Amino acid sequence: KGARGPNPAGMQVLTFGVQVAEVAVDIETGEVRVDKVVAIHDVGRVINRLGAESQVEGGIIQGIGHTLSEERIVDPATGSILTRTLDAYRMPTIADVPEIVTELIDVPDPHLTNLGSKGLGEPPIIPVAAAIANAIRDATGADIRSLPITREEMLRALREAAEKRREAVPA
Repeated sequence: KGARGPNPAGMQVLTFGVQVAEVAVDIETGEVRVDKVVAIHDVGRVINRLGAESQVEGGIIQGIGHTLSEERIVDPATGSILTRTLDAYRMPTIADVPEIVTELIDVPDPHLTNLGSKGLGEPPIIPVAAAIANAIRDATGADIRSLPITREEMLRALREAAEKRREAVPA
């Protein structure tokens, strides 16, 4: 069994993680700010704690960009990408980085490599959108169904949530 062996027969190797976000939503402008993200990831044996924590932090920051600002706009007539520059395709900056709390589950998996470690490349990116959208719903009642969560999308979702609340009130 080497450090890069295939999955053991009869099983799959999976990396698990969970994230929770705290957000602030400006109901007048639709601006969403992520204030804090708590991330817990099962990575098997942690070989390099600083490297693993940095991987989680980088994935969260990338996920925030994907969730809130990175939008590829395509011209429907020509198929040309219109967001060709970084002023049009906005990625997160240091000003967008929230407090990040990372916890790594350091339990070697005996079914894996001789080190018992799991992959941590993409898993920290995946839960970010759901964590932010669920925090928005918890704070405002607004359901988010598409990404990125632009100000316009947020204002639309806030209007729909307000309408649902009005309809739910008995006459």
